[in-house]
Amino acid sequence: MTDARTRLRSLGLALLVVASVFAVASPGAAASAPTASMDVPDEVTVGETFTADGSASQDDGSIDSYEWTFGDGTAKTGETVEHTYDQPGEYTVTLQVTDDDNQTATATATVNVTNSSGDQRPIARVNAPAAAAAGDAVTLDASQSLDAQGIDHYDWDFQGDGTVDARTESATTTYAYQVAGTHTPTVTVVDTSGNTDSDATSIDVSDETPPTAAIDVPGTVTAGESFTANASASSDNGAIASYEWTFGDGTSATGVSVEHTYKSTGTYTVTLTVTDTGGNTDATNRTVTVEAASQTDPGGGDDGSDGDSGDSNDGSPSDSGGSSPSPSSGDSDSNVDVTGPSQGIVTASVSNAPESEAITVPLLLPTDAPGAAGELSLSVTGGQSFDLDMRTLLSAPDETTAATVEDDGFEPVAYLDVSHPGLSDDDIENATFTFTLTQDRLDDLDASKDEVTLYKYKNGSWAPLETTLVDETNGTYRYRASADSLSALALGVDRANVATPTIKLSERTIDVGDSVAVVATFENEGAADDNVTATLSLDGEEIDTKELSVPAGDSNSVTFVHEFDEAGEYTLSVGDASADLTVGQPDADTEQADTDETTETTTLPPTSTGGQDGFGVLLALLAIVGAVVLARRRA
Repeated sequence: MTDARTRLRSLGLALLVVASVFAVASPGAAASAPTASMDVPDEVTVGETFTADGSASQDDGSIDSYEWTFGDGTAKTGETVEHTYDQPGEYTVTLQVTDDDNQTATATATVNVTNSSGDQRPIARVNAPAAAAAGDAVTLDASQSLDAQGIDHYDWDFQGDGTVDARTESATTTYAYQVAGTHTPTVTVVDTSGNTDSDATSIDVSDETPPTAAIDVPGTVTAGESFTANASASSDNGAIASYEWTFGDGTSATGVSVEHTYKSTGTYTVTLTVTDTGGNTDATNRTVTVEAASQTDPGGGDDGSDGDSGDSNDGSPSDSGGSSPSPSSGDSDSNVDVTGPSQGIVTASVSNAPESEAITVPLLLPTDAPGAAGELSLSVTGGQSFDLDMRTLLSAPDETTAATVEDDGFEPVAYLDVSHPGLSDDDIENATFTFTLTQDRLDDLDASKDEVTLYKYKNGSWAPLETTLVDETNGTYRYRASADSLSALALGVDRANVATPTIKLSERTIDVGDSVAVVATFENEGAADDNVTATLSLDGEEIDTKELSVPAGDSNSVTFVHEFDEAGEYTLSVGDASADLTVGQPDADTEQADTDETTETTTLPPTSTGGQDGFGVLLALLAIVGAVVLARRRA
């Protein structure tokens, strides 16, 4: 009985051993999923580079990949990576790990990104002379402004009207005030975190220098025919506020360029008085001789009835002889009355406009903008009566948006706002604008003579008009542009606007000894061509540079090729664009996987040659159970 029990215990122990072997050999046993774990800081500042560490993640086998997202649109791979946020806020960092059985696990963490130095605002300070003369350059100095993390740029509002007239990285700039009076320049300091502060000062601009009046009129004209009296050659150290004309026949007019008609023959004195913004004046005059229109005998003979008509002219306006000729054609009732320019405003009242004939109205760009006297030549359908109100401005007109290089591709220099009550766009046949720029002003703008364009505001955006350089004389360039309607206009200098490039890699994973192609694409949204230097960096170190031209309104690409001789995780970048690359040993992972699989197969218990997996073990187990039962019966 004792021997039987002993044999029974031995057989039971054998049964447990076989069952354990059978459990190990069964193909249905499941592998465990990995555990994702990350280490990231709870709080960082804008621009601060931090490390995201996933090395604490675990698996019963091995982890093949670590994939990171940072909540700001960027993604990276690797067990340990670095990242920098460029905007404040709360971001979710996500890590997904994948093991050698292709099972995944995810972990998340929140990172709070704040502006550096506790988000302190800068302190703006601007200094300028208390007084200046009109036309003299004034230095505006903001160098005493303070900021903890650094000042990025300075926005200057020279007129104090809320419009940014210039942006500089330097703390000082210069400006020449042309109009006498008190001016309030303002500076807005912007730090590297986007925080701002503003400060203003006042400057009393005086003008004691008189202008110089200059007249351009013909020496001889015909009675009854219109001629132009032009004062655009007048000059001043600041700005001319008004032009006043008298013609010696009891009539007067105002404006830089006016039309006049003498009704009677004789000799007249034309006098021009100009007044600048400081109240200083100057006057000059010219003599104009008015002759009678030549008479042609339509019948071929002369009855002598008017034989004494030409003998009574004593050199003064005469009422003897034949009547003065009247204006020709159907234009006798046409009239254009121009007022200004004064303070950048020109007003013209037009009555009974002639059919398809040009009406010329003078323009004057702001004297602290580039340019000199210009004009608008307007052709309309006949018989129209209307007003023109033209204002030249340094800031964008109301009901328009200020033009910017980023949005519109050009830098605005001056604006012209044209309103025309009583005249519809359908009645406008052509509107031609002419204006001038000097080479000195183009140099100040860092522009060439071929980069000047007149833009028209239409449907919420600025569109270029075909602008032609028609004359170049002594460093002064004259331009012409035409439109089929009147609206707000902007005189601009075309600029390039090449954005941050986009890059693509030919492969995201390669082996040691292989090469990867990096394609960087640059897009130019500006109105001027640009030459770009593209630099390829590897983990922040510059390794290659290429030049390329990017046409206005178009894009261009450049390709870099680089070979890798060491395994690892790399970041390739061109400008601010980057992409990650994994470089591994060739076939190393595959060979190791094959070896592991062979070892695991050879350590499994042998199976029956004729059965399925585990069937032989099952037969052995049944045999042992039968032996146990038999032993119990014998006992």
